[in-house]
Amino acid sequence: MQLEICLCVKQLFSTPLVVSIQIMKVIYKITYPNGKIYVGQDLTDSINYFGSANSKFFEKDFTREQRRDFMIRKEILWESEIASKEPPYNAQIPTER
Repeated sequence: MQLEICLCVKQLFSTPLVVSIQIMKVIYKITYPNGKIYVGQDLTDSINYFGSANSKFFEKDFTREQRRDFMIRKEILWESEIASKEPPYNAQIPTER
């Protein structure tokens, strides 16, 4: 996805300044301190996006004391500027059991 941002500063430029920004699509892996792993995708390449974890799982997996101080690791497994957000026609999307 490519965004074009138009910056118009009348005092400095007589024509608008157009800046193109390329947004990277990424596949990432989140590793929690209990060893559980979540693999997901981010189409915005946001540094502060860590998936959409369900709060119920956190309540079940971590004690109150453990939730007070822990670290989550995010690794970028794959990235692309030109990838589509649509899965390929033969992709097998896993379902929850």
